[in-house]
Amino acid sequence: MYGQGKFHKVVIDDRLPVKSNGDVQFAWQSENDAWWLPLLEKGAAKFYGTYDKMHAGLGTEAFVMLTGYPVKRYYHTENSNGLAEE
Repeated sequence: MYGQGKFHKVVIDDRLPVKSNGDVQFAWQSENDAWWLPLLEKGAAKFYGTYDKMHAGLGTEAFVMLTGYPVKRYYHTENSNGLAEE
């Protein structure tokens, strides 16, 4: 993971923290049932020390940590025809 301007090797396992009802504690799987986001979040938590040391965040921040490259967010709204506008 990239942080503080340099690469840091972070090793994680495939276990995720869960709530008492069995749901994943923090991030959730993607629409196509992939678990990459919770595993990336786990890597970020390990980088910072614990999940408690992370102060919320956005998926874009995780991509910066993963790649070391800047990320730009685009927002759009729908017009009256239901089409997206930038």
